[in-house]
Amino acid sequence: MILLRSKRGGVGTNWWAVALRERLELLLGAEGVRRGKADARAGTVASLTPLPLRAVGEVSGFTAEVSFTSLPAPEGGAALLARAASGELPREAAPLVPESVTEISFSCSCSEWPGPCRHVAALCYVLVEAVDADPTHLFTLRGLGAEEVATADAPAPALRFAPELVDARHLAGALGEQQADVFARFYTGRGISWEA
Repeated sequence: MILLRSKRGGVGTNWWAVALRERLELLLGAEGVRRGKADARAGTVASLTPLPLRAVGEVSGFTAEVSFTSLPAPEGGAALLARAASGELPREAAPLVPESVTEISFSCSCSEWPGPCRHVAALCYVLVEAVDADPTHLFTLRGLGAEEVATADAPAPALRFAPELVDARHLAGALGEQQADVFARFYTGRGISWEA
């Protein structure tokens, strides 16, 4: 059983958790907010598992899920991820928090429809506190693993032109013989011999 640390009022203390909570509350509506907080504080959430693009949990015997759209790795993502791992998230990471409810969806194994149901609502509040404590969950929820973030920051390999590897006939076909000869003289110091 997961109990909220927040006993009353708003859930989440850091800017990223508060921003996430605000987006989720737009989705939940007033009744969902009331029921979700009450249920989460009562310990109805048995488990929470943040996974790539979704958070899944068992709530009152039902399986609730909150899903998020994917994001490309942010610029400087490796540094942001490192800071998140230390428990802080700079404002440059704001795009990790969904900007609108269109980036969030939900499902539940209960028969309460249309939702979001009270199980999804309770899961949302437990998720906000989990993200508050560990902002790396935001990377996971947006489909950004450490490898993708690190790869996105890696500089592209330097390309080196090797004129000696260029087939003069292909170059002449693309540029014309005269231009190909100028090109070859510039890069190799010698002209093209057209005899094969």
